[in-house]
Amino acid sequence: MTKALKKQEIIDHAYELFYDHGFHATGVDKVMADTGISKRTLYKYFASKEDLIAELIGHYGETFLKIAPVEIARLSPDPAGQIMALFDFRKAMFDEGSFRGCFAISANLEYSGRDTPVQAASLKFFETFLNYIKSLCADGGYKDPDKLAGQVIVLFNGAVVASQASRSPAPFDAAKSVLAMLLAAAK
Repeated sequence: MTKALKKQEIIDHAYELFYDHGFHATGVDKVMADTGISKRTLYKYFASKEDLIAELIGHYGETFLKIAPVEIARLSPDPAGQIMALFDFRKAMFDEGSFRGCFAISANLEYSGRDTPVQAASLKFFETFLNYIKSLCADGGYKDPDKLAGQVIVLFNGAVVASQASRSPAPFDAAKSVLAMLLAAAK
């Protein structure tokens, strides 16, 4: 197996474990269990557990930000509609019974207040995601796209966390009704 494939195997396996069980609750031994991966091999690719998690946040961000724009554009052809569709896209994951929430938010919360690669990777994801929303707001012709994007991301992240905590997609409906008023007022 090539180095790239072995590294990807570790990423794929660890991603699922951390997403399902949390970051502090999932130790390196659990990551290696049933995979044939030794500690030596794991640390060959990642200097620490935090470096592995940071890499996983990057993986999450790349995956989410590759799929989301395609799905959102499929749901609505115009930027204003795409802002609304972002909420529909994420709600659909909860509708399917996946209440995992946002990988980057979860990691950031577990590592809150520490200067780690986890926080740096989380902040990079949040910045990239915010820039994506800013571009939708700018393309939609809103007066202050930066301010609006900040408001949209607060509503979006709030809906994600509330849905995860309540194990219900209903918070997305509440967030979308507020979003509709916000978008109308921002023109």
